[in-house]
Amino acid sequence: MTLDVKHIPYGISQYVTQQFREDFLFSCHKITTPKGRIFYDVEVSKDDITHQLMFDHEGKLVKEQDEVNFPDVMDELDLQ
Repeated sequence: MTLDVKHIPYGISQYVTQQFREDFLFSCHKITTPKGRIFYDVEVSKDDITHQLMFDHEGKLVKEQDEVNFPDVMDELDLQ
């Protein structure tokens, strides 16, 4: 389920605001596992890096994965 920014849990909103600024937030999805556990998958972008963040139901960061946006272009620019 995609969440509106207004419905993101407070702990997640605080983390994103402190680490990235809220205007870098691309998406937030609420995930409920088959066992009923709730997680939030959040995607933010800053400095040409997309950060995929996973939070638990209390808003605690449990996983982060970073990916460089347009890595081939970045490599080409470094070679010039």
